[in-house]
Amino acid sequence: KFFIVSMAFMHDRQTADKIISDIRAKCKSKGRQITNPREIRYHDLSRFQKEITVQILNSTYKKFYIAWVNLETCHKSMTAGKKENQIQSAIVYAMLGIIFSRGVYLNKIKIKIIMDDKLPRDYQKFIQNVLRKNRMKKKGLSVSSKSSISENGIQLADIIAGAFRE
Repeated sequence: KFFIVSMAFMHDRQTADKIISDIRAKCKSKGRQITNPREIRYHDLSRFQKEITVQILNSTYKKFYIAWVNLETCHKSMTAGKKENQIQSAIVYAMLGIIFSRGVYLNKIKIKIIMDDKLPRDYQKFIQNVLRKNRMKKKGLSVSSKSSISENGIQLADIIAGAFRE
């Protein structure tokens, strides 16, 4: 129904680790322990666990960006073939532009963009190429992909997208 891009922006990896840990601890303390020990998947959570997750996000974390395309109402040419990659990468690029315009400058800090490795390889390469060809090419920016199982930041972005989708 929707194509959703979510980005979780953190100054360090410990931010995502703490949020994921807080979600697990709060669910456990309420007698609703999350059963998957490796990854929190929003769509697998019970209604009560989803409420806890959203409460923790709303109260502790505000540095995320989300964009979406309603696939049911958009023109079909937007969701097929090369145009799909172009639209998706334009969304990612625009979101990064917002982040950078709010005071983050590539020449002062290192920025690591980590994509979910479940994304199709051609899409990952397309995004990497778009970022390299444009102003994001400056020193300090790296792009990689990792599994959401091993990267809590990706889990956090997935949770945000899942909560929005619902």
